Amino acid sequence: MKIVLTNDADHDLMEIYDYSLSNFGEKQADIYFNRLISYFDRLAIYPELGTKREELAAGIKSLTFHSHVIFYQILNDSILVVRILHHSRDFPKHIQD
Repeated sequence: MKIVLTNDADHDLMEIYDYSLSNFGEKQADIYFNRLISYFDRLAIYPELGTKREELAAGIKSLTFHSHVIFYQILNDSILVVRILHHSRDFPKHIQD
């Protein structure tokens, strides 16, 4: 399946990279970012891997990657990544129907 990111998810990725760069340096930021991106390949192969999160929005699933949680929906021909949030964030505040 093809992976598609919402504008919010794309913005989340950039924030994750910027935070990692500022706090852990370029090498660690690159490693974490590249591993997160490659995790999308796993999601494309096993879209049902995540946990249903219907309490947040209809059709939403989540999958944890280290300190972050990937929120996504399975569509007909793709997986829509809705948000990528740090595990400490208030998920309901950032995930909307």
